[in-house]
Amino acid sequence: MAGPWIRYTLLRIGLFAVLLAILLVLRLDPLWATIVAAVIALCLSYVFFARQRDAAVRSLAERRAPKPTTDDLDEDALLDASGDLGGTAPAPQPDVAVPQPDAAAPAASDAPGTQRTSTPRSEPAPAQASGPAGSEEHERGPEPEPEQQRREGREL
Repeated sequence: MAGPWIRYTLLRIGLFAVLLAILLVLRLDPLWATIVAAVIALCLSYVFFARQRDAAVRSLAERRAPKPTTDDLDEDALLDASGDLGGTAPAPQPDVAVPQPDAAAPAASDAPGTQRTSTPRSEPAPAQASGPAGSEEHERGPEPEPEQQRREGREL
């Protein structure tokens, strides 16, 4: 006989036709008879034709499944012979060294107008003053960087 999907389709159409004929004989409005017959046929086919529906689905899935090529079969045979089940392989190591974040580079939270919520990064040790120990630069510390001056509202 025909494929399972043809059998299932014909069963559903036949059930709908029988229900529609019964409702039209009962003098129901043709539009309402069609709607009611469709809903009842849907429910009955869902409950009583599950085996036919499953067979139709299996048939269509087998049709759409890709057929393995000789290359696929050879690859499967090699994998079976090597014992590798196709698990996850370790991540490849990069050929080039990955640059690490620079501690001196400003972070995104250092943008003007934002407040820092984390601990401040350590500042480099101040350079030794070349002048006398009581010089003004030694007391104030090193001159702030231009970005820091802008943040504090000072001009360059």
